[in-house]
Amino acid sequence: MSSFRPSRSDIVAGLSLVVAILALMWASFTSSPPASNPSETPPGNNTSTGRSSDGVDSSPPVGIVNPAMLGSGTLAHLSHASAQMIARASQSVVRVEHATQGRTTPADDLEIYFGNLPTETMGTGVVVGAGGLVLTSYHVVRGAENIEVRGGDQTTHTAELVGYDPLTDLALLKVPSMKLPALAWGDSVAIARGHWVWAIGSPHGLDQSVSAGIVSSTNRPTLLDSPFQDFIQTDASINPGSSGGPLIDAYGSLVGINTAIAGDSFSGIGFAVPSHIARPVFERLRDHGHVPRGWIGVQLGAVSPRRGAMAGVEAGTGAYIESVASGNNVPALQADLRVADICTQFQGQPVSGPLGLIRAIAGHRIDTTAKLEIVRAGQTLQINVMIVARP
Repeated sequence: MSSFRPSRSDIVAGLSLVVAILALMWASFTSSPPASNPSETPPGNNTSTGRSSDGVDSSPPVGIVNPAMLGSGTLAHLSHASAQMIARASQSVVRVEHATQGRTTPADDLEIYFGNLPTETMGTGVVVGAGGLVLTSYHVVRGAENIEVRGGDQTTHTAELVGYDPLTDLALLKVPSMKLPALAWGDSVAIARGHWVWAIGSPHGLDQSVSAGIVSSTNRPTLLDSPFQDFIQTDASINPGSSGGPLIDAYGSLVGINTAIAGDSFSGIGFAVPSHIARPVFERLRDHGHVPRGWIGVQLGAVSPRRGAMAGVEAGTGAYIESVASGNNVPALQADLRVADICTQFQGQPVSGPLGLIRAIAGHRIDTTAKLEIVRAGQTLQINVMIVARP
């Protein structure tokens, strides 16, 4: 019988296994709860054996975590961190109230795109800029004769309406007399399904209420009819009175403005305007008092298989011109855009669909020319069109 002589690779493998076993043992040892201090053990209770002095087993039932482990474990740290984060963010959250005194609400795009709105004379706002700039939902202050805000210190201040944007249901208030810190903006694009979020607001008048949940979806563009609106969907509880309050991420940053306007149709589901939409709207309201958007005067639709086949374009590609506005100084008419033209590129970039083209036109610099590539009866044409302010 030949003797066994281990190779060098066998020796290395064996040593690796020993190291791995020692590492597991060390991890198990360090993760175990620390031994109790005998001087702190209550009389008549032997915590090391789980039996009291009379011999009755006092150890936790199977499946129940030892409280001593919870007190020094991950759950306690997470709970403490959440409480600290909410305490800090809540300093920037205010209650918003207004009185109409029979004043009629203005005719604007809010109900055209958002449908019937709940009657709310109270909501929530979040401080987002120096000098007492407070962002809230437009439907909370729509038609208001006077607006008041109240912070966590219970002091009430009169607010000025700086501007509003019905197409995103956002409004900006200014409260110079209020000295509250601004909540830092977060990046809603970085939010993903399954991420934890927290909502702070005044649902049904319960100020500084907090709810937590996870993100169910980061993009709900078809929830309502506004072409400039997307939503973060969450199971964090959002109710009337929560509108205008902040949705914050695990860093305590503002990633959304909560809204309850879809609550009747989507009971138990919360929605928030994501920060990548809300922040540019805030900046334009701050700088201009309104949100200027580009317009050329066309009604757009999807490129169906039939429309695509007639034009020689792949279905789902580009945006189909369904109608052109009438009247003087309509850019589309002046550029000779026609019904059944299919727009495939805007400023050299592919058009992803009608919604993509609407947003691209809206975001283009007003009173400047844009290059539009279209397909008409199988021919590709390059057209220059003037972008004007949306009427």
